[in-house]
Amino acid sequence: MAFSSERGVLLTEAILDSLSLPALRDRELQIVTSYESTFEWIWQQSHPFSQWLAGDHGTSFWITGLPGSGKSTLLRYIASSPKTRSALKQWTGGKNVLLASFYFWESGTAMQRSHEGLLRSLLHQLLLPHPEMIPLVFPTLWADLWDASTVERVRRLAKWDLLDLGQGFKSFFIEAPSRPICLLVDGLDEFEGDHQITIDLLKGISETGKVKLCISSRPWDVFEEAFRNVPKLALQDLTRGDMVQYTSGQLARLGLIEGNEEEFYGLVHRIVDKSEGVFLWASQVVKWLLKSNVVTITEAAKKVEGLPSGLDNLYRHQLVDTAMEDTLIIMSKIVQIMQARESVCRFTRDEASALVTVWEMVLSTRFSVGGVLELQIQQVPPDIMKEWCRSMVDDIKRSTDGLIEVQKEAQGDDTERMDSRSISYIHRTVKDFFSGTTWSPAATLSSLSPHIGLLQSALLIWKYPTTRPRRARAASAWWPTIALAFSHARHAPLADQDAAFDLLIDMNATLNWYYIGTSESPGEDSWARSCFGTLEQRGKIPYEDPFLGLAVKFGLELFVIRYVKDGLYVPGKGRSPLEWATMYLFDRQSSIYPLSSPIIVKTLLDAGADPNYRLTYRKNTGDAIKTVSLTSPWGLALEALQQGFRRHWISKNPIDNERWTYILRLFLEHGADTDLVAQATYKDQKEGARALLQKAYKTFPCAETESLWDLAR
Repeated sequence: MAFSSERGVLLTEAILDSLSLPALRDRELQIVTSYESTFEWIWQQSHPFSQWLAGDHGTSFWITGLPGSGKSTLLRYIASSPKTRSALKQWTGGKNVLLASFYFWESGTAMQRSHEGLLRSLLHQLLLPHPEMIPLVFPTLWADLWDASTVERVRRLAKWDLLDLGQGFKSFFIEAPSRPICLLVDGLDEFEGDHQITIDLLKGISETGKVKLCISSRPWDVFEEAFRNVPKLALQDLTRGDMVQYTSGQLARLGLIEGNEEEFYGLVHRIVDKSEGVFLWASQVVKWLLKSNVVTITEAAKKVEGLPSGLDNLYRHQLVDTAMEDTLIIMSKIVQIMQARESVCRFTRDEASALVTVWEMVLSTRFSVGGVLELQIQQVPPDIMKEWCRSMVDDIKRSTDGLIEVQKEAQGDDTERMDSRSISYIHRTVKDFFSGTTWSPAATLSSLSPHIGLLQSALLIWKYPTTRPRRARAASAWWPTIALAFSHARHAPLADQDAAFDLLIDMNATLNWYYIGTSESPGEDSWARSCFGTLEQRGKIPYEDPFLGLAVKFGLELFVIRYVKDGLYVPGKGRSPLEWATMYLFDRQSSIYPLSSPIIVKTLLDAGADPNYRLTYRKNTGDAIKTVSLTSPWGLALEALQQGFRRHWISKNPIDNERWTYILRLFLEHGADTDLVAQATYKDQKEGARALLQKAYKTFPCAETESLWDLAR
């Protein structure tokens, strides 16, 4: 298993590619770069940070500060400054230091605020210049991949196990005890999870070999306790000079300093005083004054005195109290769309789609539901797309006063294509402000239903694409957008469910046009059918109604009720949507789907779905034609009950058990076979329906389980 062989090089590239998360650089690019000559004080020989970086003054350094005090800007400055490398060389006696950084971002994707994101990003940066260490860092993975096929390798690297990443991270430092390394980790307070786990991991590796670790966070108790014995600085106590320099340099653009130097610096110091050490407060005030085009120092000073202290109060003043109603409406739409996407992606765990793009925002807000339904499939003219995107970017800047911004690109903002750029808050405090109640009066001004807006945006991706519409046989590339569409439909409020129904029906028709099927029967071949597992798993098994099956999996209760009421569901011979209604009877199993719904089960059973129907079909095994019988919906429900017992998914709280007991009672009331014997997996023994229901009553005695046992006897 030679590392330098052709196969070794291939595996090395595959592992590095799977660790890489290009989007993680988004946070670094979003952080404002330091103003000219600010933060230079950290390089003074007497400063604790400079002494720590260049000498043996402990392995860790903690930069703490109030929200908005400039911690992330300082960390980015340290990471990019040539003086950092020079100081580190003093520490190593002239040796080069491997420098890696990570910026936690609570407003970004799940990876940007997770333990996995931290480990994958740092490992990629550490291993990229030293790929020869990969077999040492991941010995088991390397051995497994060496003999694996291409398909097996891709599947193995598609998802990383957190334990493997943690062990690999520790192994890197164990295998390289003499290699000097410096890690910069910003925003540890923005980590989503148990902070102590990450603290222990980082402190642990900082004590192995020649490692320096610089961490920034808010001054929370967990960090005060963890870093009480390490060198540190409180940023809000040290940046007054930087804030004076920044404020005076920016306000000088107004031309107010000429002949009024004393008054001018009086204004500057008043702004810095009111900021209370929060750099972000001062920078927002400066931007606001520049935009206001004040003509005298007296006028500027009067405006500053009228501003409230504290970031939340300033945001409200900027965005709500002094804004025009039309601007408030635009801002409200933008924020509600962002929050709706975040709420859906928290549930589905789809971190890749958590940030709305400019084009999605355009499609969510520019069209009405009626307009979407009437639109024929056609390519959007490129000039129209560019015009709408530019207009949306202008709306975002104008209505949110720059507190929400469009993602920057490494090469700058002068590129024409803005449609794929994501939209995010400039700082966590902005997201916190919009998550609170202080801006709620503005939210009520917009009648937009954000989930419906995002659902129609998903549909318009196909009805009004940015490239020429092309029909295709494979639907796998559509899945992320399909999943978002169904999830937004489920999260839409009751009043908007009719609109959600119409949009999903139109989506079905649109994707039927795109999908090149080989059969006229949707049950045998349709775009929706292709969403149920792999081709190998689906085989040639017929489905009753795959589109309805998807709606069932996504828990669209009102959609299913209307679909059945409108006569669109006809029970037939094929895999029943009732199967998918019992798939998550007790636990979501880390899926994007909700728990099984009693409303959906009742609707399907009342419509004639047979709980005991077992689909039988003929399968070509290569040697012979074999007759195969699938498990009935009732059998699947019993298998779920077996797993619930074995995996301890069933709660002892009777209130929690009302949902699944009601579902099983519905099956029994609609003729479920109580003589059926279930065996879910090789881990379960064969158990009859009556025995399982009696077990449920004895294990969780309550009125609900007793009624099940009574029905089964």
